Amino acid sequence: MLLVSYEKLQRNRRDEILRIAKFLGEEYYQSLVEDEALLEKILERTSFDYMKKNLSLTHPKSEKGAERKTINFFRKGVVGDGKKTLSPDQQERLKNMAIQKLQGSELYDEWM
Repeated sequence: MLLVSYEKLQRNRRDEILRIAKFLGEEYYQSLVEDEALLEKILERTSFDYMKKNLSLTHPKSEKGAERKTINFFRKGVVGDGKKTLSPDQQERLKNMAIQKLQGSELYDEWM
């Protein structure tokens, strides 16, 4: 299993993309190392701005004559901004649950 965090991707997307490629197989990693244009294309298309602009979900018409509804999955792309949507109580409960579930695992150090 490969753990990828948004925070690490934001810090150094190039290295994280290469790490993902290596996890998928040496041939994928070598392809990106040997083809800078391919790596740049992947970096462009996995950027937050590109995905926010180009990726959305359009629901089919649910009722006769109703307009299609487009849903965007992306908010701001700012590390830590999601905490602003949680109350202090919700943040504390989430932290306590994460500690309980992750303690003793590699994830604990990653997320705490």
